[in-house]
Amino acid sequence: MKFYYSTLVVALVLPALTMAAHWKSPFLKSWKEAQDECADYLRLTDETVERYEKHGYPDEHSTHKLIHCILVTVNAWNEDTGVKDYVIKNFFYPSPSDTCYVNRTHECLCETVSPLPRHSQLKRAHKSFLCYYRNYGNIVSERQFVPYSDEEREENFERTYAIVDVPRCSLEEIAKGNALEVKEFPEIAFTYTIRTGFYEPEKGVHRGRLFTNFGIPEILSEKTSCCEASVRQQYCEEPARVF
Repeated sequence: MKFYYSTLVVALVLPALTMAAHWKSPFLKSWKEAQDECADYLRLTDETVERYEKHGYPDEHSTHKLIHCILVTVNAWNEDTGVKDYVIKNFFYPSPSDTCYVNRTHECLCETVSPLPRHSQLKRAHKSFLCYYRNYGNIVSERQFVPYSDEEREENFERTYAIVDVPRCSLEEIAKGNALEVKEFPEIAFTYTIRTGFYEPEKGVHRGRLFTNFGIPEILSEKTSCCEASVRQQYCEEPARVF
């Protein structure tokens, strides 16, 4: 069963959702942590990785493999469409005085990545990374939210349905795209956000994480922010805040 539509529905209404106090972030990772992890997978020594860093990640096959592994590990790479801008940019910090870093990065991607054949995954990943590394900003040391894969999102929904004990008739309606119409939807949405960690009671909705996970620009809009604030003022109990 495909749950894409229900995923999109929940993504759009998540700013109205809340989370329990026992929440712990499920998926945070720094660039260095991902790099160290991939170095272990690829059996690269610390000295080798240090050399890569010192020389700006040179154009070598083993470097290509390392970068591709890192991008896959932080879910910033799609085998069909390439680098996920809304994910990878979280790992870089542009200079406050630089107003052209986005355009430079985009031009670099067009000039150096687009001409490469689709099957050259390692080279495309390496070139894409270099565009951000050389044009977007410096790599940040802080851990960043790593978005869920499609399989993980579907698994989270399936487990949520099991936890809420959603009846078959409601699951059929959700599969048809009528998630908002089923009576269990408030509990489904609330339980889902608790499991996935998109909200903290003290801080509110993590809209940045939502955007990183779903890539929907409207999540970061002022309209969504105002909607969230309005809902939190009007409703105090869960899962009523869903609506």
